[in-house]
Amino acid sequence: MLFQVLPIAIGANASFRDWALYNPKKTWVGLDHYRAVITDPAFLEVVLPNTFLFMVAERGRRAGRWAWRWRCCSTGRSAARSWCRPCCWCR
Repeated sequence: MLFQVLPIAIGANASFRDWALYNPKKTWVGLDHYRAVITDPAFLEVVLPNTFLFMVAERGRRAGRWAWRWRCCSTGRSAARSWCRPCCWCR
């Protein structure tokens, strides 16, 4: 339990502070880091959708089948949002 709970507690404490390895001063910032991540447009438009995409793909792989075909549609849309299921839908 010591090797599981203590690192989680140390990491949680570090996430509420502004600090660097070269600077021993650890200023308390509270939820500012989390607020910055949640309001960052790159997080909302790139990171979060990719996380859910990989989560769904991994869930499908573990079930013995792919939930999505890794093939881009020929509709002219961007490859990041144009996943098809069967190949015949792309024609």
